[in-house]
Amino acid sequence: MKKFILLSLFLFSTRLLIAQCYPDRHSTNWFDGWKSCEASVSPNPVNKNGHWLLFDLGQRYRVQKIKIWNYNDPSQLDNGISKLKVEYSGNKINWYEDRILDLDKAPGHNRYEGMDWMDLGIPEARYILLTAESNFAKSSCYGLGEVLFEVEKLLISDVESQQTNVLKAIAQPNPFNQQVYLDLELSNQYPANYQVSDMYGKIWKSSQIESGKGKHTLRILTEEWPVGTYVFSIRQNGESFQTFLVKMK
Repeated sequence: MKKFILLSLFLFSTRLLIAQCYPDRHSTNWFDGWKSCEASVSPNPVNKNGHWLLFDLGQRYRVQKIKIWNYNDPSQLDNGISKLKVEYSGNKINWYEDRILDLDKAPGHNRYEGMDWMDLGIPEARYILLTAESNFAKSSCYGLGEVLFEVEKLLISDVESQQTNVLKAIAQPNPFNQQVYLDLELSNQYPANYQVSDMYGKIWKSSQIESGKGKHTLRILTEEWPVGTYVFSIRQNGESFQTFLVKMK
């Protein structure tokens, strides 16, 4: 099958991209990248709270290589990730670890062309989860500049497995605009903790439901949220559930 490059995280501004003579070179601006300074609940319930990025590739692919530009702000190079865990899933329920990558620190100049392509061994996945394991200092912030995947499309069914946990959440409307309702079904009498984070791990809403087993409805106001995809996560007494939310204009 034909291989191609899937652009999953590209953080140049449009003006800079048009003016760039060497398209693989990377900006030194702090805002041309991803940075997380607050740990949040991982889409993989096995993981501890951390600093992560979740990529939805849209359909299932064989993912064979990854190319990374580390955080390239010359005043914050230590925030770049030194060890990066790569996990994958076809259905957001069953997660598998591929490997932990050792990354080079970015040089902090605009001639930076990223690291060499690195091999991955992901046989099929729609979702790629990248989690920071460490950075280049004892900093509370973690950053990346850009990520590319080399993928191969698979001719397989994209029907997702049904989640079997009693703990459930249904969003409506979804996509939404100024607000979204979450119809919850809690599985026991313990308090439930939930949060909504964007695809870069920033938390936009978090709280606790004190009452226990049964049906509950959450109303979350989203008028100030940027357009994009969000992850709703809820945990109760060791059980967890995640679902995607989409904010539209």
